Amino acid sequence: MANRGVRVGAAGVVPVGGAIVLCAAAGLACAQPENFRATLPQGVPDRFHLEVLDLLPGTSARIAREQTPRYVGHTDSSFMAQANVNAQGNNIVGDAANEPSIAIDPTAPNRMVITWRQFDTIASNFRVAGKAYSWDGGRTWTNSGPIDPGHYRSDPVTEADVNGVFYHLALCGSGAGCSFTTDLFRSTDHGQTFPVSNYSIGGDKTWLLIDKIPGQGQGHIYQIWQPGFGPSPNQTFTRSINGGLSFQNPISVSSRFGVIANGPNHEVYISSTITGGFRVSRSTNASNPGVTPTFTSSDFSLGGSFGIGSGTDPNPGGLLGMVWVDTDRSGGPRNGWVYALCSVDPSGTDRQDVYFARSTNGGQTWSSPIRVNNDPANANSLQWFGTMSVAPNGRIDVVWVDTRESQNPRLGRIYYAYSDDGGDTWLGHEALTPQWDSHLGWPQQNKIGDYYDMQSDLVGANLACATTLNGGQDVYYIRINDWDCNGNGVGDATDISLGTAQDCNSNGIPDSCEIAAGTVPDTNNNGIPDGCEVCEPDLTTGAVAGQPGYGIPNGVLNNDDFFFYLAQFSIGNTAIADLTTGAIPGQPGYGVPNGILNNEDFFYYLTIFSAGC
Repeated sequence: MANRGVRVGAAGVVPVGGAIVLCAAAGLACAQPENFRATLPQGVPDRFHLEVLDLLPGTSARIAREQTPRYVGHTDSSFMAQANVNAQGNNIVGDAANEPSIAIDPTAPNRMVITWRQFDTIASNFRVAGKAYSWDGGRTWTNSGPIDPGHYRSDPVTEADVNGVFYHLALCGSGAGCSFTTDLFRSTDHGQTFPVSNYSIGGDKTWLLIDKIPGQGQGHIYQIWQPGFGPSPNQTFTRSINGGLSFQNPISVSSRFGVIANGPNHEVYISSTITGGFRVSRSTNASNPGVTPTFTSSDFSLGGSFGIGSGTDPNPGGLLGMVWVDTDRSGGPRNGWVYALCSVDPSGTDRQDVYFARSTNGGQTWSSPIRVNNDPANANSLQWFGTMSVAPNGRIDVVWVDTRESQNPRLGRIYYAYSDDGGDTWLGHEALTPQWDSHLGWPQQNKIGDYYDMQSDLVGANLACATTLNGGQDVYYIRINDWDCNGNGVGDATDISLGTAQDCNSNGIPDSCEIAAGTVPDTNNNGIPDGCEVCEPDLTTGAVAGQPGYGIPNGVLNNDDFFFYLAQFSIGNTAIADLTTGAIPGQPGYGVPNGILNNEDFFYYLTIFSAGC
């Protein structure tokens, strides 16, 4: 692993610019050299840029062992579960987690990974790359520890490729041995570990996209970051054409506080805030590995100005939202349309709304801005952290934090709305969470991160968010609408109720999805979990008495089963070997035990064994 960040041990020794800062123990205050502060680009306030190592790690809240039950909640159309839990699946008291990113395995959508900025104690703003994985569609989460333990990491973004390999992009901040560069970590065990990393250039407020569209360009990895923070101050886009093993020299593109999206023909779109408005840049040749990508751009309005928090804002030390771009890849009448969304400060007394715009010609021209939230304009009704994703069928999903009910900037609920007509009309407007306080649990930073992240499918959406519902900053998974783990466009509950999907263990998850995710075995690959197999002659897994699996069916019929039955018959074990009363198929008593062991039982077993399963 390429561990390029600073590692802090129990003694609290940190190399900084050739000098050593030594504290009595990690977590005690130390004098920090002035050169820890980075040079900021013109126009960006120093109070906002916080990706700088300026405090050592404090004592981890995990060590204190104080825990409370994890938060789990639901509405009529959503499910919510805490992801940053401890080994017992409980909430860790005294830590903080924010800036979550979510990735879904396209080969088994019940396998998910959420990453975040992990602060082991709110007494220090030192953070690492937190992660958790779920193999049951987000119902439960396993936190197996940080991706790069002991190293300062920030701005997490997580993606998956078409083969189900998970990637995590992490910033190494100024003062941590690397000046605003990134590393790309890779997991081949479905999110349990990320043992391999490669230097990926990068910079502050980075974003990541892996092309999953069939054809030339599939597997390309694209990365952006904001100008002024990185090894190349004005070159903020790079590409990998070899699975992240190396990245090409960066080129210039507008990318401040934006994200990346693919169009249906491998186009690459990048969103950005600019002075006086917003910009989307498009490349039509980034999918061609033989050329250097080129971009064209267009500027447009989203109905207001981009917001960075201050004062009594809900997120005073961070952003009030990212600039989102996504596309319709449905193959339908709106295929190729480009959508942009952001929380903005519109004219008038209302300080923050979610606005949307669309382009029907590949980003060349844009519609007038459309207001998404449907509440009356009010100075204390804020809609911040607007987040967008587009489903494979073209449905546009949007979430945001909303203070319309409290009229208090720090007390909000996460709301959801969607559009089925390209953004002309917005439906739903449903609160997904109880009210929570965005000013709780700050980890020596006056913010709850800078973004949420969402991935949509044919039925609903998967949201990674940070809230304080458990009394501190924590990361949560929200499933919006029913699950669709088999990707057929029908909710799993409907599939099961209609019999179009089987659920032999009655846990609400289609068997095919559990088999794909590896949570239940299907040894004979017949699509039925081994534990649900109805195979009368299948009696054992192992052939040796006293060894694991002996006497336990495994869904596979072989000689072990026959000799196991023979052994039980020979010792007169009626509980296993007594199988029938009569000897003639179709006659009364055939296949019905009678408490008597005789040759009819043996020949009955021989018959069903020969028939197989």
